[in-house]
Parts: sequence; structure tokens; C-alpha cells
Amino acid sequence: MDSSAADPFVKYGWILLLILIVLLHKAILRIFFGTVIVSKDEIGVVNKKWVLFGKNRTLPDGAIVALNGEAGLQADTLAPGIHFGLWAWQFAVSKVPFTTIDKGHIGIVEARDGREQFVPGCAGIPGPGRGAWSADLHHSAGNLPDQHGPFSGCGGGGDGNPR
Repeated sequence: MDSSAADPFVKYGWILLLILIVLLHKAILRIFFGTVIVSKDEIGVVNKKWVLFGKNRTLPDGAIVALNGEAGLQADTLAPGIHFGLWAWQFAVSKVPFTTIDKGHIGIVEARDGREQFVPGCAGIPGPGRGAWSADLHHSAGNLPDQHGPFSGCGGGGDGNPR
């Protein structure tokens, strides 16, 4: 058998391997390292498929968002950047574009998994799971609303506005 036919593949096989790695790098990182890359104009929505250990294994009755690490849609989203430990067999990550509201327009948020009743002393919560709120986005990130609910604890100030 003539070995000269196999020589080009052996000699240049590393180029083919390098091309495959470049083309499939996101799949390789996701499967083998649990890495998710979220680009600058997206946000990652995390769905935890299952929980093996712990007291919070399933969602409470009537809840659709997991606040304490239960299986289901997670309240904590992924900001743009690189995130590790989100193994493909336990987490499904959907990347969706940011929703932006232009200057001079109003955005309305309707919660599907929120408080079921008006909370006394918290202004700005007009009804079950509905509300409008605003935040000054020029403050530091530590002062932005919490993903677990902008009105949790009345927003910290007792006036319904997030701090």
C-alpha cells in the first residue's frame, strides 16, 4: 500500500482540526466547560432543568419563576460576558435581545409571578402583579432594581420606588 496518499492528511491534519475548533468553539465550551458567552446586546435567560439536592427542589404552588434556585426559570439572568458552570445537562440558556425604551416613551411591566395583593404602605403597586416603576439608570449598578422584584420589600424605601 502506498503511504504517499495518507501523507497530506497526516501532514496537514492539524489545519483541519484548527478550523473545526474555530467553527465549533462555542459548542465545545458549552459542552465540556459549562461556559455560556452572552454578547453585549443580549441577556441570558436561564432555565434550570432539575435540582438533585436541597430543600428547594421544585417551585412553590402557583409560582413560575424560581427565586431560590429551584428547577424552572431563574429570576437571575445573565449579563453580557462569559459565564461558567452552566452545564448543558442541567441548564438551558436562551439569549434574547435587550428591550430598550427610548427617551420620551413609557414602558409598562406586567408581572406574571408577583404579589397577589396590594401591599399597604407601598405606593406605586396598583394591583395584583401589575405596576409601573422607574429607576435612575445613571446611578451605579449597586443601586439598580433587584431581579427578584422591584417591589420586594417596597423597594427598600417604603415608597414603592426601587433603590
